[in-house]
Amino acid sequence: MANITKKGSVWIIRFSMNAQPKVIHTGLKNETVARRLADKVEELKTTVQAGADLSKELITWIKGLESEHTAIYEKLVALGLLKPRERKSTLADILELYERIGAAKSEATQYKYEKTGRYLLQFFGPHHPAEEITIQDAERFITWFKTTPLNARGRTPQVYSPAKVNREITGFKSVFKFAEDAGLIHKSPFRLLKGGASVNPNTHEYVPAETVLHIIQQCGSPKWRAILALGRFAGARGASDFCLLTWDKIHFSSPSEPGFLILEGKTDPGVIPMNPIVESCLSDLFDRSEEGEPKVFPDITSKTNVNTMVEKTILAAGVPLWKKPWYNLRKSFCTDVMETGLDLESYRRITRHSVNVSLHHYQIYHRDRQARSLSTLRQAPFMNLVLTDTSASSPSELPSTSPTAPSTLFSHQPPHPTR
Repeated sequence: MANITKKGSVWIIRFSMNAQPKVIHTGLKNETVARRLADKVEELKTTVQAGADLSKELITWIKGLESEHTAIYEKLVALGLLKPRERKSTLADILELYERIGAAKSEATQYKYEKTGRYLLQFFGPHHPAEEITIQDAERFITWFKTTPLNARGRTPQVYSPAKVNREITGFKSVFKFAEDAGLIHKSPFRLLKGGASVNPNTHEYVPAETVLHIIQQCGSPKWRAILALGRFAGARGASDFCLLTWDKIHFSSPSEPGFLILEGKTDPGVIPMNPIVESCLSDLFDRSEEGEPKVFPDITSKTNVNTMVEKTILAAGVPLWKKPWYNLRKSFCTDVMETGLDLESYRRITRHSVNVSLHHYQIYHRDRQARSLSTLRQAPFMNLVLTDTSASSPSELPSTSPTAPSTLFSHQPPHPTR
């Protein structure tokens, strides 16, 4: 029979097991609690030695012991009265493995993985068992992510845009789908959540080439003159392009060949013809670069924030900021390229977009283009037909169908099928 004795200010449990004396240091100071614990230990020992099934009350007690008194649980494991606890993967475990797999990817992708992990850890905590995150927990997390002001995350007091939320939902789903595929969890709690549109058309703003030319002329830095020119007239993505750009990819024009440059894309590199503005800015920068330096922008890494300096350069030139300054420089270049009427594949290779992005994401329909499109549509013959009274007209007076009229597209009847 298990009994308790006091040692100092805490109680210990003494009992016999297989004719051997055993001691459990409970760390408890309350005699009543220590006595109840001793009774449960005796009941557990008797049940295990008899090879009987554990009672429901005993199972409930063991679960509480596992979560609230882990030291005592481990002592009972050491005595052979309980099975070792199963190691459950925590959210931190999953994110560590997820980011380790992502280490082979680009720096931008690694940064994206880390950022996704920080959001999840901030809400759930690092020690939260991943298997215990439910679909309802995932929904509560997304609600928090949508509505929690950014200043609570140490940033400006505003909430994320719907497009931003939809993009991040894709990242959250990827983390738990990875955990599911790796066998770390049974089912992803994010599997039922849908993302939606990840592009916010309200942030699209066409930037006229003349505006950027004025800013370049007012800028005193050869480096930032070249950066602005590459963004607006070559469609450079930003730091991810600039950190890879080397002088051997810049081909200045010659009497026999026009100039062009090569920008690295996510798949195939893009070959972009250089206009005089880009060539002039790069030529000036080349003359000022250090001898033997292979990189065009040696001080730029993939994590350099180009946008902030671009904003300062725009304001210094006395030009009001447009929406998403750097992003819309590239978008405006892509729009101009599309306006030239290039076929889709040529457009895709110059802008280094996927087919889907080429079709949907980077067509900026500014007001002038919409007005021109509507004006052309209004001039079409079918838009200028007038309804007249034809009740007095006989069929012979109606216009005949011309062999070349569009209606002939529907005049041909397919032959009857033969057996």
